[in-house]
Amino acid sequence: MVDADGPTGYLPVTTDSDDAMRHFLAGRMMAFHYQSSRATRHLDAAIAADPGFVLAYLHRGGMSPNGERGTYFEQARAHRNRVTPDEGLMIDAFHAFLWDRRIEDAVTIFTDLAGRYEKDPYLPGYLGLRYLHNLGLPDLAREQFERALQRDPGWTPAHLWLGHVALRSGDLEVAEEHLGRYRDLAPDEPRAHDSMGLLRLRQGREEEADHSLERALALDPEFPDSQEHLAGLRIRTERKRLELAIAEGNQASVRDTYHPMARLSLPGQGSLEGNE
Repeated sequence: MVDADGPTGYLPVTTDSDDAMRHFLAGRMMAFHYQSSRATRHLDAAIAADPGFVLAYLHRGGMSPNGERGTYFEQARAHRNRVTPDEGLMIDAFHAFLWDRRIEDAVTIFTDLAGRYEKDPYLPGYLGLRYLHNLGLPDLAREQFERALQRDPGWTPAHLWLGHVALRSGDLEVAEEHLGRYRDLAPDEPRAHDSMGLLRLRQGREEEADHSLERALALDPEFPDSQEHLAGLRIRTERKRLELAIAEGNQASVRDTYHPMARLSLPGQGSLEGNE
């Protein structure tokens, strides 16, 4: 059995495989970067290397659609007797907020664990996400992400989430500080450039937003958030260009806005096809 809790102050992580541990640590970090596809690949590899890896099952369940979560939670429960009591509490916490929607119960467990494992940045990280996404309490979320950063100044997801808390509250200066720091620390993470693109949109700097979102997709062409954000930005850009062309009576610009195969339906008049 490998107990990778390291020095006192970190939540234990129990597995009997070094390879499983390596994949779990990578997958857990990817989950906090909201890199779902990469996280699931690592967590699947961790489970393959150690089919009794409780925390790997929990995090894999957290990355799964609702209809698939139960399978992973049942596997975690089935192996509860091979892990420490506090890892067992993690089963209860994950089940509470992902399955039963008892967010307050999960918060109580995470608060207890975070108070006892005073070096572990992930525990306040779990709390911060619950406050932010489930309870709508951004000030409490910010406190927890700051707490995680105090525990480990190199824990890069804290900057990501502090930046998003600031974005939600409209504090663009603080958002710039943290999202810029996150991008500098994790330049190969598409989430870093996607988040910077969102900030640039809020600042009205659409050309720079386009560049940031393109950078995210260059790193991961299948990154769904950047695909959605870039499509939305370009639709808005084209709409503005069309509105301006109509206002100016510029028929050539109106025509060029439409795809050559476009079809425009007119009430009571059939439809027009092609941009001419």
